[in-house]
Amino acid sequence: MMTKIVLFVLLFISCDSNHLSSRILNGNIVNTIDQFPYQVAIFARRNNLSLTLSSGAIISCKFILTCAHCIKDSSQANIYYGMTSFDQISEENYQVINNSSYRIHPNYSTFKNDIAIMLTSHDIQFNDKIKPVRLPSRSEAFSNYEHSETLKLAAWGIYSNAQEISNNLLYANIQMLSTNECERIFGSFLITDQVICSQTLHCSGDSGSLLIDHNVDNDDFLAVGIASFANYETCTEGVNHASAYMRVASYLDFINEHTSLIVD
Repeated sequence: MMTKIVLFVLLFISCDSNHLSSRILNGNIVNTIDQFPYQVAIFARRNNLSLTLSSGAIISCKFILTCAHCIKDSSQANIYYGMTSFDQISEENYQVINNSSYRIHPNYSTFKNDIAIMLTSHDIQFNDKIKPVRLPSRSEAFSNYEHSETLKLAAWGIYSNAQEISNNLLYANIQMLSTNECERIFGSFLITDQVICSQTLHCSGDSGSLLIDHNVDNDDFLAVGIASFANYETCTEGVNHASAYMRVASYLDFINEHTSLIVD
């Protein structure tokens, strides 16, 4: 079993090879997983047997939230959680999810409604290192978090100009863009009420990674957005890029329909 798990790590290609790239560049190493206890690494198996890497977030013991474009058309996905490095993979933090357990948004198309839910093959056991993220309330549906200073995003993305995938979980502090600036960069046809944007000195996260608002006073991790697309094809160190996220608060009905999780 462990030999098979190691092969999954070595044979992947980037989830974004056929999608606009969205990665953390020059990010900070996550020292302990309790900094991002909801974080999930996803390796989706394609029909040509290649594996694509993306991220997701635990929203309950039974469900993972991620982007649609990284699991759509895959036959199954391997998920890993409760770890900050691929060296920490074990059978305790590993599951295989078949595509029959995917819930892709019914109106998904490239750059639109890029959200999906995965039903785990067995319940995830919570502890100090593995916890679900908190879903937003409906009242937060139109906040753009433009002035927030507590937004973060973690992923196992490209971390250098050499286009290398990090063996360690990385994170970046995220600075948001106004809706007007977001529309100027991407065009109003892409930036709907369901999309928010960020700009930072780092590239902004592997696809499917969760943009979160972390309240350190009560250790609350609020789900804000799902990394989807960006306005660059490769990361370049020291260059600002804009990245777009599916606004989680805009998809509470979809989440409730497929998980029965109660949202206010």
